[in-house]
Amino acid sequence: MLLKKFQGPKLGDPGAGYVPPDTCGSVGINHFVAVVNMNISIYEKATGTRVFNSSLQSFFGVGGSAGDPRVVFDPDSQRFIVLATDFSNDIFLAVSSTSDPTGSWYKTSFNPAQGADAGKWPDYPTLGVDARWIMTASYMVGSGSRMTLFAIEKAPLVATAQSMGVISAFRNLSWEGAIQPCVHLDDVGVAYSVSWRNSSQFRIRTLSPPATAPTLASNYIPLSKTWSSPPSAPVLGSPNLDTLDGRLMNAVFQGGSVWTAHSVSVNGRAASRFYEFDVATMTETQLGTVRDTVNKSLYYFNPSIAVNSQGHAVLGGTSCDASQYAGAFYTGRLASDPLGEMAEPVEYKLGQAAYNQGSSAQRWGDYSLTSVDPTDDTIWTMQEFARNGNIWGNSIAQFDFVPDCSSNITRYCDPSTLGTQIDVDTCSLGAGAITFTYSGGTPGQFGYLLVGSGSGVITNPPGASGDLCLGGSAIGRYTADVGVIDAGGFLTTDVINGNTGGGSGQLPGTLGGSLTAGSTWNWQYWARHAGVPSTFSDAISVTFTN
Repeated sequence: MLLKKFQGPKLGDPGAGYVPPDTCGSVGINHFVAVVNMNISIYEKATGTRVFNSSLQSFFGVGGSAGDPRVVFDPDSQRFIVLATDFSNDIFLAVSSTSDPTGSWYKTSFNPAQGADAGKWPDYPTLGVDARWIMTASYMVGSGSRMTLFAIEKAPLVATAQSMGVISAFRNLSWEGAIQPCVHLDDVGVAYSVSWRNSSQFRIRTLSPPATAPTLASNYIPLSKTWSSPPSAPVLGSPNLDTLDGRLMNAVFQGGSVWTAHSVSVNGRAASRFYEFDVATMTETQLGTVRDTVNKSLYYFNPSIAVNSQGHAVLGGTSCDASQYAGAFYTGRLASDPLGEMAEPVEYKLGQAAYNQGSSAQRWGDYSLTSVDPTDDTIWTMQEFARNGNIWGNSIAQFDFVPDCSSNITRYCDPSTLGTQIDVDTCSLGAGAITFTYSGGTPGQFGYLLVGSGSGVITNPPGASGDLCLGGSAIGRYTADVGVIDAGGFLTTDVINGNTGGGSGQLPGTLGGSLTAGSTWNWQYWARHAGVPSTFSDAISVTFTN
């Protein structure tokens, strides 16, 4: 469930003059930090207000480039970590001195082009963290190009007097698109990174202590389904968008599992695939694919995933097709859902315009990040979209999970044969919205929601067909929230954020007051309907929770 969204950095912000943006953002205690090529922006997460906006060159105090940026929030030390490269001899690293990114930072750099990597330069650096190390892996470009994983001792970087830790380099690793070190939400004494070995196997690398001289081991995990690189994505008014080559977008470790996601080809379109791997057995727990099963035209790509302490997951990415501008989508799953399944994807930020920043397939992405809020277990994502003015923009969004309210809802009283029905999305008062839905109605007609403290039956009240099934001392009508039934026969009412018509809370004026945890109320819709003057839906009784 979407809780809030606000605008992130865009092309034209200080330092942000590059394509693609390399979208990356992470949530912390009170702030959200976003980095793109080559800008850093800090937002108050409660309001979405941007409180810091700077080029990355200025932030790091360097000339030249500070690109391919990454940011993560370390839940262990409660610090933000920012990384970038000059595409030559330096990887820049910054660690906030506290959980407040608007305060001081420790900033340093190191030269990755040493030893077997002498004369090469780093590209597409990744970023992960656990209790012992800050980890980054790069494609080292040059003769005999390979990949290198760096494990940086974390303790000195998060000490009161911050300093650089010991850097251990594991060079000459096979090129595998991207080696993604996990953001570890649990500490199990070792650290994990993940990459694909080929189309039918993934590789999990295990980094073991001591922090100043770690060892690295590999395990190969066969996949239950092979994958291939996705095609470029058609988009309204623009040349196709590059969907990359199937490299992994990010990785998290939570609850004994490594989770990761990437873009794949399914039925000739780009789709988003997610994985969960059990590190105890080094086996695949689940594999699922997010694709357009409704219109069978949309492309879903550049996915990133996060999983909270309850095992609930959110995946965010880009969506578009030949009739739709490039927008940002999300989907998710509860821990109790069948393995390999996610909800139908929803575009939470619509693309606004055509995007023409290069020839086909024009650069898009290349990054994406979804992260867990350390304060409340909600999940945030930052995703790119095509913004008005032929520029890229980013949208930052927060999501929560609707609790299972099936035991709190009782359906009763089916007063007509017209098939009209009432439903509610949650019984939780802390959900941010409680939305009732009327279905089976006549498009273009109007209706409104009714509420009573008890049940009762009034058969065919004047001007209506069917039974009014509410009772109590009074019946409330949400007449200030009268709505028109849409083309699908639906009408919705949000009783938390709607206009209650003179009520002092979420209840109409005839009842007054607010819904409270533990209280039970009865609900029904009245609406105009074809063939009869008006009708009622069936009724439900709902007991509310916090």
